[in-house]
Amino acid sequence: MKIFKRTVSAVTSAAVAFTVCAAEISSRNISGSTDAAGKTAVQLVEDMGQGWNLGNTFDCTNTWTTPLTPDAIETAWGNPTTSPAMIKEIKKSGFSTIRIPITWYQMMSSDGTPNAKFLERIKEVVDYVIDNDMYAIINTHHDESDWLKSADDATVAKFKNLWTYIANYFKDYDEHLVFEAMNEQNIDNSGMMKLNQAFVDTVRATGGNNANRLLLVEAQTNNTYKLMDGSFSAPNDSANMIAVSCHYYEPPQFCVADTTSDWGHMETWGSASDIAKVHEDFDKLETYYISKGIPVIIGEYGVNTSNKGGKDKSSMKAFLREVANYALSKSGMCPVLWDMSVYNNGEGDMAYFNRNALSWIDSDIQNIFIEAAKNNGISIGSGEQTETTRIEFKASDITYTDPTTGNKSLRIDLKPYAASGIRPETAVVHYKMTAADSSTKNAAGDVAMSFNVLTDSGERKYSNIDTRLNFGDTIANIDLTVKKFNTAWNENDEVIETSNGVIDMDYLQFENWWTWADAGSVTVTFDSIDLIFSGKLDQTSTTSTTTTTTTTTTTTTTDTESTTTSTTTTEPPSDVKADIIGDSNCDGEVNMADAVFIMQCITNPDKYQLSDKGEKNADTDGSGDITNTDALMIQKFKLGLITEFTLRFTQ
Repeated sequence: MKIFKRTVSAVTSAAVAFTVCAAEISSRNISGSTDAAGKTAVQLVEDMGQGWNLGNTFDCTNTWTTPLTPDAIETAWGNPTTSPAMIKEIKKSGFSTIRIPITWYQMMSSDGTPNAKFLERIKEVVDYVIDNDMYAIINTHHDESDWLKSADDATVAKFKNLWTYIANYFKDYDEHLVFEAMNEQNIDNSGMMKLNQAFVDTVRATGGNNANRLLLVEAQTNNTYKLMDGSFSAPNDSANMIAVSCHYYEPPQFCVADTTSDWGHMETWGSASDIAKVHEDFDKLETYYISKGIPVIIGEYGVNTSNKGGKDKSSMKAFLREVANYALSKSGMCPVLWDMSVYNNGEGDMAYFNRNALSWIDSDIQNIFIEAAKNNGISIGSGEQTETTRIEFKASDITYTDPTTGNKSLRIDLKPYAASGIRPETAVVHYKMTAADSSTKNAAGDVAMSFNVLTDSGERKYSNIDTRLNFGDTIANIDLTVKKFNTAWNENDEVIETSNGVIDMDYLQFENWWTWADAGSVTVTFDSIDLIFSGKLDQTSTTSTTTTTTTTTTTTTTDTESTTTSTTTTEPPSDVKADIIGDSNCDGEVNMADAVFIMQCITNPDKYQLSDKGEKNADTDGSGDITNTDALMIQKFKLGLITEFTLRFTQ
């Protein structure tokens, strides 16, 4: 989908307090794949399942940033920097393939040589995908807006040079990486076939795993019907590893048009004839190509989600459901959802997954893809698994006052989670930016996250990550899986040292350091922080032996100070023959396992149930209901933030 306008993300999403989910992960296979190698093209595309587009990311253009950097391209149209956590969440929603659209012309020389830093960043994201045992598709996307406008000799030479560099850079990657020649080029089919053949010949000539890599080609404008009108044929390929691509926005009056379109607008979809048309088109694709050993990838499909689009929500869901399921019912057809992700208060054209909140804007749509995967035998979260744990920390529960300066911030103690062997991967910050008066039109601020780093050399050093917050937004996320950190600054706050390592499981501190406004002033307030951990919070590892007195010691190390505080709490005497408030699992102790068990019972009541006694114990706030607050009270108790629940021991 061609979307050239610059957009600013402004999204809201209800936070999930504490969830445990699963995603299938396996190590990246750079060379000599044992599972993908040896498949025919049709078998490989069958294995690709259904896909999702990382849209409005590397396909962006940016004319306002100097000097232009890979990150300035990646975030130009309102999406955050891509992180491993985003890919995991997509994987958990039933997807096995990520298409990564890439516009190269602002990040390459005049002869088609790509920028080295840009290629490195593309490689990082490809690795995120393959590390999740998924397929990645990379292409040339909006280059038709600059240089890729014809099939003349000069253009073909530049096109071949670009793909020579890309192919050589990735030649050792196994078949989980797919190359796609172009995107929606408005060049007639004879020109497209010339470019497609040049693409295939160029990639094959680089050798390595490119000799048998799946290559994806398209007809004029990726149009479904131009792919089958008799004027197009697939390129010759001795490896017989060619797939064809089309984009399915049919009918465009429903999928693309908005209420102002003068060429027609449809609000609803889903009649018997509407559904029959999808079946007819996909059946024809099967006859034209799949039956001849050439699989089909529906490289993009979707429906305009904007308020201006004026689409009936149930019709939108019916279209997505029908395309996904009918395509997956064909052996060798992979449907790939187009998602620009930037909802922008209903202004985003096609927005499904909120990459800031790491959650779906409409959970019904997420469930469409989960069910499509299940209905068509695509495994979700089976085999070797990495589970994630999401915990919400409300600002009022983690407010920290610096004993020296009196400054307030939010601080999360990570030590209780270290004992469970889990690590934070992402921090999702929920905030408000409020203007003092109506004269403010543009503004920004930040969330500065401070922490300690355990360096590869065994040292502990202070570091921080400063993340920009935009006026009108309410959510930002911070990737905690980075391996390189700023660890020293000069008197001008210029970085003079970086260190490789990991975030220490000590603390994370969040505060606002700066704001800017074009008129007046703004203030930033934080509502809550969600931490997404890799792995499941292990109940057994958080269990400790009950004694009469328990002392918890917290040590905080920064570049300027080290402080130690102790909190003492008293457990009930061992001879008390009564229910213990907080002991939801009835093991005689109050610990983090009780908080986990409460949340398991809330989120998965079919599998986990509180006993009558456990339900009584779990009501830590005395409300009469078991809610997220009860689990949070136990966490606060174990972290020393409270010393009792008004500690009641009920006979």
